Amino acid sequence: MKMPSMTSASVSPHAPVAAQENLIFAAKGGGITFAGRLFEYGGRLVLGILLARLMGAGELGLYSLAYAMLAILNGAALLGLDTAVVRGIPIFRRQGDDASVWGLLLAGLGLPFAIGLLGGAGVFLFADPLAERVYQEPALAPVLRVVAVAIPFSVLAFAAIPATRGFKKMHYKVIAQDVTLTTLKVVLVVVLAFTGLNAVKAIAAHTVAIIVSCLMLLYFLHRLFPMNRPLRSARFHFRETFQFSLPMYLSKLLEMFGNNLQTVLLGVLNTAVAVGIFTVATRVSMVGNLFHSSIVAMAMPVVSDLYNRGAREQLAHFYQNMTKWTFTFNLPMFFIILLFARPILTIFGQDFVGGALALVILAGGNLINAATGICGVVIVMTGRTWLNMVNSMLMLILTLVFNILLVPSMGVVGASIAVGSAVGILNILRVVEVYVLLRILPYNRQFAKPLFAGVGAWGGTYLVAHWLFAEPTLVQAAIGMGLFVTLYGAAMLLLGLSADDRLILSRILGRARRTLSSQKSA
Repeated sequence: MKMPSMTSASVSPHAPVAAQENLIFAAKGGGITFAGRLFEYGGRLVLGILLARLMGAGELGLYSLAYAMLAILNGAALLGLDTAVVRGIPIFRRQGDDASVWGLLLAGLGLPFAIGLLGGAGVFLFADPLAERVYQEPALAPVLRVVAVAIPFSVLAFAAIPATRGFKKMHYKVIAQDVTLTTLKVVLVVVLAFTGLNAVKAIAAHTVAIIVSCLMLLYFLHRLFPMNRPLRSARFHFRETFQFSLPMYLSKLLEMFGNNLQTVLLGVLNTAVAVGIFTVATRVSMVGNLFHSSIVAMAMPVVSDLYNRGAREQLAHFYQNMTKWTFTFNLPMFFIILLFARPILTIFGQDFVGGALALVILAGGNLINAATGICGVVIVMTGRTWLNMVNSMLMLILTLVFNILLVPSMGVVGASIAVGSAVGILNILRVVEVYVLLRILPYNRQFAKPLFAGVGAWGGTYLVAHWLFAEPTLVQAAIGMGLFVTLYGAAMLLLGLSADDRLILSRILGRARRTLSSQKSA
């Protein structure tokens, strides 16, 4: 899709108001998305604790390998049509072209589902060779056969989510996936635990939850656009659809494959126990990405709109604020993990405490990701899809090379260094690319405030914790976390909030006061 070039348009007298509206939209939308992802993360964390304690590192490793297989086939089967669907539905609806909406839905759901069926059948039929020759883990075969059943339903669910978003119904994904899927997995695992939990039963629980979530999403989609209509009434636009989706598909496929390749390589080059420990460390470190990923999702339409209108100053302002916000929220997560990695991992059991260093390294990679803000969004939403694809390819190459060099000798720590290094290099490169293309940077003077506040809070917490606790327990670590958050928040207030921060904070407090008032009235 050809995008208009950015011009140095004069700033409208309403630009400050528009800039505030963009920030309010990002804060509100990001907050809703963050709440859903926070619930999902909490459920996944609880599930991770249950699986780790009830199965041990070895069985958890088998579960993780099967889950990685599911994720890889999910991404491969979508064909990038998810992007085309979420873009095309609003356009066709605005034109009143239901036939094209129907055709886009049939293509966006039907083709991925067919590929998912083939992929699931292939995993089921070749489970033994995959387990024995690729992973050298014969016990993995029955786990792969169970996950093969989940593959087509999972693909269909992930194809239905962008369709509901195309109708601007963001909450359906939250209901079906973030809440129902997560809750059902936890409940089923708890029930199965009474019969003796293992990887096969755990992945079976996941499969049942996926099927339920998929059916819910299809029901929601049917309510939005009744799908009991004749196939011949559909109008297809295959050429235009694939011309748009193919570049983004290749980029997403490379990124997705690279992310799950980490688990696969660790299983091939090391052991299932190492995979289990790495899975736990990754799951804990993910908390630092929740807010960042929420901001990224909400920033896309804003960046696209500002770029197309030639609003260079507003785009730079938005870019800097989003970077500061993601860094401000991620920095405490990094320092808390740096201070209390070992007691945090005791939640999962003593088998996983050895992953403390890996957890710190992964958290460092997440911090770099947050500190570079929405640079990836700026590249994609300004039409540089070819550059995004090159970056994704570079990420895959770096991940592969670093894993081959580090995992055989360093195991889990080597895998963590590979992830952190690849993420750090790629995101720093993206910042440079954005500057070269648009001459904007994600940093201003306000960026220094969370940095100073975080370092000061870390120093104060470290001194108190070192003085009081020789080797902090989980309870003592919780006290230390509370101390760090208090010091960090106080330091941020003392350093002073920006006008944009005060605007968003006043909106949040205003909404909270209205909510409390309505509850009191009720």
